[in-house]
Amino acid sequence: MSLLMIVQELWRLLKDSVWKLIMGGALFGLLFAGYRYFGSQWGQETSSDQQSLLSIVYDQEPAEFQAVIVDEAGDLFGNSFVIDEYFRTPQVVATIEEKTGTDFQKVLETEISDGVAIDSNYRGGLAAIRNTSSDVMTFRFLVGQSTEDNLKIAKAYQQFLEEEGLPFLKNSEIVIMHEAQSHEFLTEEELSMVAGKGLSGYLNDVRTPSVMVYGISGVIFGTLITAGLIFLHRFFAKRVTYAFEYQWELENTHLVLDTATDPTGEGLRTLMKIPVVTQRFTLAEGHLERYRQQDELDLSTETFYFDHLQEALSQTQVPDEIVIIIESKKTHKAWLNTQMQLAELYHCPVKLIHLY
Repeated sequence: MSLLMIVQELWRLLKDSVWKLIMGGALFGLLFAGYRYFGSQWGQETSSDQQSLLSIVYDQEPAEFQAVIVDEAGDLFGNSFVIDEYFRTPQVVATIEEKTGTDFQKVLETEISDGVAIDSNYRGGLAAIRNTSSDVMTFRFLVGQSTEDNLKIAKAYQQFLEEEGLPFLKNSEIVIMHEAQSHEFLTEEELSMVAGKGLSGYLNDVRTPSVMVYGISGVIFGTLITAGLIFLHRFFAKRVTYAFEYQWELENTHLVLDTATDPTGEGLRTLMKIPVVTQRFTLAEGHLERYRQQDELDLSTETFYFDHLQEALSQTQVPDEIVIIIESKKTHKAWLNTQMQLAELYHCPVKLIHLY
């Protein structure tokens, strides 16, 4: 089977199915967009309490302290993110909550459940941001429901850091540059990495794909699914439409003819008569008279027409060529498979002419 022929026939299938593909893509696009729209509406209703909590917390003033950490080798420790990850662990949070009488574990959990990704670009309400030029770390806390709570939490974390240290930096030295206070040490550029006033709603908007994105994704997905279903349907169809629906041998001659470009039938006559042989069997599932008329002027070749190759049992002479005519949407696959199997028994050239 020719790869080029398969590609051409697949392209013909897509062109013939263009409206089905458009309808399938549009349907999935509407489903995806509808799911995104109504799902987001439902999500906003179910997470209103969480949004309200973050709105209250993020509207407060943060509390911060600054420090540098010198490891056992005397080098300045530079991975600030691992420290705030450690500060977020349940056991450390529980310790700070007990010391301060505050409850901010729910705030940290809400940040994650609200669709906020704590990564290298955004650290949330509890953050440790390192100045890349000096290695001074700013420990920032915006997790309490009041400015006073944030200051309590900042002071407790500073004390915890000085007294407990870091388990992954044994014998490290903590040098406090600025004590905990309600003050913003971060630059404007660094503030984009942490939580702030009005940021909870903003993050929910920009981090969740829009209805349009869902719709476009649905159109693409739906078009691919529809194309796959159409392609699969062709293999279960009883009648032949495209050349990739059946198999022929490499030694066979396979020709495809667009009948719209051959209104007079001259192209079909040429394909049927070339090459000139002494005896030829021509097979077609019905419409035998039509093909007999196509070949009526060919006096140099003795041609026999059969609806089924079993009808040729009366012919004792082996033909020089067997022509099997396939008509799109008319020829049955079962008939074609049978004829091709019987044709192989004659050990002569087989020519397939596929008309569409």
